[in-house]
Amino acid sequence: FQCLFFNIFFNNLHSLSVLLLLLPLLSSMLLVAAGGGNKPSQAIREAKVGGASAQQNAKKANEQARIVNKAKSGK
Repeated sequence: FQCLFFNIFFNNLHSLSVLLLLLPLLSSMLLVAAGGGNKPSQAIREAKVGGASAQQNAKKANEQARIVNKAKSGK
């Protein structure tokens, strides 16, 4: 079961990381469009920071996937 979960998770990791990169930007844009939240420049800056951390998380997850795959193949 755990192996199945890992396979599904890592196969969908790329699309998930793209989604995570877009989420902060989209939410900031929605806040600005609704007239609440921060100034647009600040919202964009925060979205970039959020996107950077999502990208780092995706890189870490990819590295973990490599380690798991190496362990599975016995190399």
